[in-house]
Amino acid sequence: MRKVVKTVRAELIEYVCTDCKTGVYRMTDTHPEDNSEWRDEASIFTWPTLYEMKCSNCGKTGKIAKPYPVLRYRLNDFVLDKHSNSKIEALRRLLRRLFCRERVE
Repeated sequence: MRKVVKTVRAELIEYVCTDCKTGVYRMTDTHPEDNSEWRDEASIFTWPTLYEMKCSNCGKTGKIAKPYPVLRYRLNDFVLDKHSNSKIEALRRLLRRLFCRERVE
């Protein structure tokens, strides 16, 4: 199979920090799936999946439901690979934690 690389025109969408108004929010490696509050199936379905963000200038943190920055191409938003892969790994850790706990009990 042959891979073809093309140059496209896309927009980078970022959130500007509400405090310093200089920096932009970037994803951290913190995931709510790693919290101890997520103990069972009920908490998985009731707690929202949030992404922790940190300002690149002042360090203010916050949480948001959609990871940023994103690339917008033809009205479709694309999350950067590194963010989606780290979220998938956090979900895997959660499932392993729940699955292993259930097998022990």
